[in-house]
Amino acid sequence: MKRIVWIIVLIIIVIVGFFIWGRRANRVSAPTGADVVPGNDTTAAINQDLESLNINDLDQEFQSIDSDLNQL
Repeated sequence: MKRIVWIIVLIIIVIVGFFIWGRRANRVSAPTGADVVPGNDTTAAINQDLESLNINDLDQEFQSIDSDLNQL
């Protein structure tokens, strides 16, 4: 009878050990310095970058691509 109790206790300890090990393996680590977004990635900086794009002369860009394709 005592042998069965010890086997049940051992099985419970193994199950609890696997549960703790699984929880520890699934932890998400805190972001390091490399994972942090730089400070210049704000809405104002993004809007300034978008406004500085020059997309007015798309026809000329497409003509350049077409001439490159025709040369192939």
